[in-house]
Amino acid sequence: MTSPGLPRAKKSLGQNFLINPGVRDKIIDALRLTPSHWAVEIGPGPGALTGPLTGRCAHVVAVEMDRDLAQALPATVDRPEVLEVIVADGASLDYAAVAGAAGRPLVVVGNLPFNAAVAILRQALDQGSHLERLVFMFQREVAIRLCAAPGSRDYGLLSVVTQQRARVVKLFDVSPGSFRPVPRVAASVVRFEPYLSLEPGCLAVHDAVVRAAFSQRRKTLRNSLRSRAPWPWAVLEQTLLDVGIPLNHRAETVSVAQWAALSKQLCQALGCCEA
Repeated sequence: MTSPGLPRAKKSLGQNFLINPGVRDKIIDALRLTPSHWAVEIGPGPGALTGPLTGRCAHVVAVEMDRDLAQALPATVDRPEVLEVIVADGASLDYAAVAGAAGRPLVVVGNLPFNAAVAILRQALDQGSHLERLVFMFQREVAIRLCAAPGSRDYGLLSVVTQQRARVVKLFDVSPGSFRPVPRVAASVVRFEPYLSLEPGCLAVHDAVVRAAFSQRRKTLRNSLRSRAPWPWAVLEQTLLDVGIPLNHRAETVSVAQWAALSKQLCQALGCCEA
């Protein structure tokens, strides 16, 4: 059922429109906007966030897959002259091109469809050098995993690869009643501040070794990496010893900083980067 004033949500696109003005205002505040900022909004829908963004930013790029919503969006804001609407998948945006036009890093925001949120985030963080800050809505369980610390049951591959690319903070939870249609799960808003922890070659090594380690998370690093990592075990074994990570530990006990140190050392051992 469609609420008055809202378009009919399309289940195929995972649409749940934000209707809570208090949540809207908290998201906008979390972006820390200035009048010179360029903002990218992923999945603006009927424009709950778009209006406030155009009121505070120099330029807003709204990326919307739904052609009907994209066409209607300029009429929902007071300053359509600063709004640029792109009909596209949010997971395919070239942030470098937008940042080049802006002449500065971008702020990014989105009430993301839960079924595509992780892919959209990963694609954005892979271009993190062009981004100043991101504030995204996720299913609460995913938000917990994104922010999880070592030793917790929620700490895993998603936690490590994300925290290696950005400082991650869960800001607040959002009840299902804040959306129409009402989703079956609760949501959380998370802020990301991208930073460069590893060079691209080392980052690729990092992701491969972390993926191998967490593929069998109940096993020790000795057993999981020996059977799943794409490099000789002797090299990995020596590198683990060199950086002080015990072979009998499990992947979820290794901190993000330790994974970075391991990856740098392994990258040097493999000749991917200079010592």
